[in-house]
Amino acid sequence: MYTFKNLKRRMVWIVSFLFAFIALFPFSVNAKTVPPPNVYVFLHYATITSGQTASISWGVNAPGGTCSGSGSGFSITNAPNGTQALAPTPTTPGTYWYSVNNCQGDGWTGLTASASLTVNPAPTASLTASPNPVAYNGRSTLTWSSTNATSCTAGGPWSNSGTLSGSGLTNPLTSATTFTFQCTGPGGTSPLASVTVNVNAAPVNGACASTHYSCTAGTSINNVNGSTAYTWTCQGSGGGTNASCSEAKLPTGTLSASPTTITSGQSSTLTWSSTNATSCTAAGGFTTGGATSGSTTVSPPTTSSYQIYCDNSGGRTYSNIVTVTVSPPPTVTINAAPSRVLSGGATTVSWSAANVSSCSITRNGALWKSLTATSGSLSGSAGDTITSQTVYVMKCTGSASATATATEIVNVVQSFQEF
Repeated sequence: MYTFKNLKRRMVWIVSFLFAFIALFPFSVNAKTVPPPNVYVFLHYATITSGQTASISWGVNAPGGTCSGSGSGFSITNAPNGTQALAPTPTTPGTYWYSVNNCQGDGWTGLTASASLTVNPAPTASLTASPNPVAYNGRSTLTWSSTNATSCTAGGPWSNSGTLSGSGLTNPLTSATTFTFQCTGPGGTSPLASVTVNVNAAPVNGACASTHYSCTAGTSINNVNGSTAYTWTCQGSGGGTNASCSEAKLPTGTLSASPTTITSGQSSTLTWSSTNATSCTAAGGFTTGGATSGSTTVSPPTTSSYQIYCDNSGGRTYSNIVTVTVSPPPTVTINAAPSRVLSGGATTVSWSAANVSSCSITRNGALWKSLTATSGSLSGSAGDTITSQTVYVMKCTGSASATATATEIVNVVQSFQEF
């Protein structure tokens, strides 16, 4: 049974032992009361496809914190919190580790963190067709393949039955048809592969038209201009048959006009020629005198059309139609107000024109204004200072090179002073 005196002795002994232990084994007590700050490092997208870019962020959740770090395309030394693109981003498939170390902040040092980046290979897809092109209603063999893919999808009138590679025949084709093939995998989706199988034209049997060297079906070949008849062949295509054609020769006539556009009062020359004709006659508006070739002039007051027809024992044919367009002549107006001024005075020159394409105004023989018409007309005005007699000449050009000119004169009057 302990008495108070015994308890006191024991307490003295324990305290003495503690002091003695401290004296023999000195140690220090860490005075830090702030827990270590968080250190972080992470990739913006921890998984990418080969060829994509990635960025990394790091930091210490403490004021003034810094870190050093390294990894493929990444290196920092005592850097503050930040983000940067990997330069370069790894492209070889695999897993890449990134770490920040010796991070410090809030009095702590040697803090670390790490993160990983996974680079997946990009899938590829390939699609070919053979033969290409194919005959009408023919078939082509599609061959497909892929890499780094887990599934593939066919597009167009065919099916790959879910396979990643293989080959197979198309359905019979009658027109150009496009087939597509695309694959997906851990690395994303491949570019779309496509192939268009072209189809040759359907078989065509040659067929003659009523006009020589023409075909209602097929292509005209072996054209012969005989003395009494035309002969030719309408060649079939795509395995079709040929047709032999002939037509009794008729006369032909050709008519031309030069120029085809005139102004009222001008003339145009009509010229005609023919083959295998005994006579040619004007259909109206002029006369040929029965000649099978020749020329004459016409001066129609309004737009007119002309044609000839030629005859021989085989029949009659009409020529092409030519049209001579009669355009209104250009009109030009120019005036100055006032037209009499004191030396050094000002006048305003006004102008207008119709049925023109362009105009020019000279001032005492020198070019003063160059004007372009809009929709065949123009107008305007401009001020001028007069020191001597000034002559303005406005010249405009219309259709068929027709021209029109107008003149305005501004005179200088003497000034008188009264005494």
